[in-house]
Amino acid sequence: MRIAIFAIGLLAAAPAQAASLLHPMFADHAVLQRGQPIPVYGSARPGADVTVQLGAATAKARADKDGRWQAALPAMTAGGPYVLHAASGADSQDARDVLVGDVFLCTGQSNMAMSVKGAANATAEIAAATDTEVRELLAGSQRTTDVKAIADYSYRTSSFSGDGFCLIGDAACFLDPVFSTGVLMAMTSAELAAETIDHSLRSKGRIDARDFRRFERIYKRGVARFARFVHGFYEPAMLETFYTRAPNRWIERAVTTVLGGGVFFPSFKARFFTLTFALCVVLTGAAQAVRGRGAFERATGIVGAEPDA
Repeated sequence: MRIAIFAIGLLAAAPAQAASLLHPMFADHAVLQRGQPIPVYGSARPGADVTVQLGAATAKARADKDGRWQAALPAMTAGGPYVLHAASGADSQDARDVLVGDVFLCTGQSNMAMSVKGAANATAEIAAATDTEVRELLAGSQRTTDVKAIADYSYRTSSFSGDGFCLIGDAACFLDPVFSTGVLMAMTSAELAAETIDHSLRSKGRIDARDFRRFERIYKRGVARFARFVHGFYEPAMLETFYTRAPNRWIERAVTTVLGGGVFFPSFKARFFTLTFALCVVLTGAAQAVRGRGAFERATGIVGAEPDA
């Protein structure tokens, strides 16, 4: 069985060739899903006819006014390697060593990049392996920029998606793990992205940047709600409020709901009492300003202690 592994939260492919007809997703060593029609798409001159061939199967399409075209090859059984050939007039492009098999979308955190050789009992596992045609989308990729250190514990990219790709988990953003948000954010963003991808592929056979607008809006709002607590944890007013018994149990429940993961689709009640908690933080900050640095701030070490008068 032929298998492709799409991993590590970044749905991308090899760079496109100059004046290419095929979308960059259709690159050398690709794997196409067996047992169902195979959508193939790309760009050509507006109005141009395009012919696609994979093995003995062929399909034709015509580019629209924006130059986009899409053809559907008939369903095929597992096999290959094939050459995926696209031609339009004098232009042509080949994607070589293409297999037809099973395509899996995998997601996770940094351990998704760990190879079998780093696992327990690696020698025996490798010796017993029979799936010689497993392929990874990012295998053989090269870094194009220098590695840069991030001075803060948190970061967020300006855009989480584009034509044919989206960022999830740590690829999109990372928050200081004071509340252990990493796994939740990775899995939730993967679920949101998968729903978007599935809907787009079923409805039109491709994925454009605009398809990810809802995904990006929901994800960014959830990250922002989490971030307020993460960054606030290092402020004495928020920290004292957090550790003080809530005057109303619904405030406590609202905060617990947020930190428990209810940041992507919070209820009206959760939003209201989270706002109430924020107002309590403001009042605590005012009280701290009046009384000066107290035992709580000195004990946490967040605010440097000053000698008592």
